[in-house]
Amino acid sequence: MAKILGVFFAAFFVVFALDQAVKQIFLGGFSWQGEYFSLVLAYNRGVAFSMFAFLGQWLKFIQLALIAGVCGYLLWRLKRKFDAQVAAKTEPNSSSNSDSNLSSSNGKNIENDIRSIDVANWVSEIAKQPEIRTYLVNLQRKMGEAKGVVMDGRDIGTVVFPDAELKIFMTASEQVRAERRYNELKSKGDNTSFAEVLANIQHRDHIDTTRKESPLKKADDAIVIDNTHLTIDQQVEKILSLVNK
Repeated sequence: MAKILGVFFAAFFVVFALDQAVKQIFLGGFSWQGEYFSLVLAYNRGVAFSMFAFLGQWLKFIQLALIAGVCGYLLWRLKRKFDAQVAAKTEPNSSSNSDSNLSSSNGKNIENDIRSIDVANWVSEIAKQPEIRTYLVNLQRKMGEAKGVVMDGRDIGTVVFPDAELKIFMTASEQVRAERRYNELKSKGDNTSFAEVLANIQHRDHIDTTRKESPLKKADDAIVIDNTHLTIDQQVEKILSLVNK
């Protein structure tokens, strides 16, 4: 992106410098008479061929505003194109084994590592960084281009896929969520206390709901499912009934 912008501004200033240099040459008295055309000094009181000259001094400000608007639009388009290219060309350096549901990176099993309480304590702090969110949103949208994807996350229905065919806002009480998370960690040999797990969930909820960039909130057209007192089978049944409507 920096290279593209550098070329753009370099070309702009080269053209501007040449324009001013030519004008100075003619203001210095240069002229040329030819058989078919001549080069002589002529004052343009407006835009091309003195159009809109009646605007007087206002014309200069209007021109500057238009130039600034066009430059701003072009830069915005360049940035969007660059972001899209990055998202399209960059593949995540991790994979999910569909047979065992294990996450890996560079051939190493990191399933337990990424789900540890130490990592969870940093998730919201990292996730609220605008640059990281922009990159990941582009990557997630690329994954869903062909549709047929089920994706969960705290801003999936509001930011990543605002036009998704079905949005479900899954929730449960803090106590039950903490109990489920605690039991999951305990089954993997993690000795984290229940109090730590509960504090982590409360901390993440606070940061994610109050952050400026893509906060955690229910989409207006999302369907709420409170699974506090539901089994996994009951949750699946509810969701499938919505899918098959």
